[in-house]
Amino acid sequence: MNIPSVSEKEDIVLSMIKNEEVERVGQRLCVQGCLCKDGECSSGECACCVLSVRAWAVRGRLPPAFPYHDPPMLFECNQTCACNANKCGNQSVTRMLRAGSLGARVAVFRTRGARGWGLRAARAVRRGQPLAAYCGELLPLPAADARRHDEYVFSLDVKPDLLEQCSERTALCVDARGWGSAARFANHSCAPNAAPVRVFCGARDLRRPHAVLYAAKHIRAGEEITFDYGDKFWSVKSKWMKCECGTPDCRYGEKSESDT
Repeated sequence: MNIPSVSEKEDIVLSMIKNEEVERVGQRLCVQGCLCKDGECSSGECACCVLSVRAWAVRGRLPPAFPYHDPPMLFECNQTCACNANKCGNQSVTRMLRAGSLGARVAVFRTRGARGWGLRAARAVRRGQPLAAYCGELLPLPAADARRHDEYVFSLDVKPDLLEQCSERTALCVDARGWGSAARFANHSCAPNAAPVRVFCGARDLRRPHAVLYAAKHIRAGEEITFDYGDKFWSVKSKWMKCECGTPDCRYGEKSESDT
């Protein structure tokens, strides 16, 4: 049974909802703004782009050279910046989140075989375009590890040097099992066409980037959207399940031996 296309208004959750265990804490270093008063924040001189290694976005999309296999964290311009928000070229995800959680038209559908529900493009998507933000319940990593059902838990995986700048250094996760955006229906593939990138927008908490799926390749209309869940996920899950992606380069086609 197919479910009609998911639009921003039809999405279940448009942002991360804080669990009561997540405290609002201060940091020694907050997200800082740039001083590009007249510029469009598309050069290496923008302070926000410097935090992202370089200015990546070109007309709202990441360039072909973007390292999806090991992506840097992206820092978009925010409310503390001096730049013109209408002209700024470093706010593509921020603009997407203002409208909802989707950057492309997608549809939830029932896949064949054992993979359950899936997500596919309702229209063609160009490489580098933001597809969807992974939204749900925001909670600390220990609380996520204690949950019996963790199939929709997404670790925000903030790098240690950023956590060191926070007064509260507990890593955070997003659990989309109870409620979440359309991104939670994206299945794993060992040869994916999308990739998650951590993007800081207006949040002051350096533990809380947005996890955003980007099109790592051109995606045809009707093509399923997939991303690599990562070795950390499969090091645990492969003990009782195997990958069903069916690609020639599948890395987890067999269950691993359980610990005895």
